[in-house]
Parts: sequence; C-alpha cells; structure tokens
Amino acid sequence: MSIVLFATLSLLTTGLAWRRIFALRYSWLARTMYLILTLAPIVGPVFYLMIEPPERTPVTVQQEDFWEPTKGSARPWPSYKRLVKSLSTMFRYPW
Repeated sequence: MSIVLFATLSLLTTGLAWRRIFALRYSWLARTMYLILTLAPIVGPVFYLMIEPPERTPVTVQQEDFWEPTKGSARPWPSYKRLVKSLSTMFRYPW
C-alpha cells in the first residue's frame, strides 16, 4: 500500500513540475535540464521548486488600505474585497 501511495505521489509531483516547466519561456536546453532534474521521485520536483519558485507573489498592501469607509451604511465591518483579491493571487497557478 505504501509503495502505491509513494508512486502516486511521485507521479503527481513530477507531472505538476513538468506542467510548469513546459509553460516556461526558457530555451529548450534549460527546459531539458529541468526535466532531467525532476525525474528523481519526489526529491526532484521539490528541488526544482526551490530553484525556480513561483513567479507570482502576494500584493503587499497596508492594513489601512483594506478598510473602506461605509458611507450611509449601518454595517460596522469593513469591506474585504481587496484583501480577498490580494490573497487569491497567492493561490493562482502560473499555467
């Protein structure tokens, strides 16, 4: 059972890493080197993500910028639209 779990996890991480590599706009030589690197089960894709981290970074916004004054409204809480939008950029995949 553990061998099946390890094999599945290995194939999943390698497939996701390959998907990222094919989406890169690097030369074919660089892509080939990344593909060879990620062939090692589990360790390869993790090492690849350490070398080539995701491009998108969260938007840094001051806390006061999230507080939108509510004019003429009885709601005592702020609008969290900007906060949700900035957090959603962290979970978007680049592919």
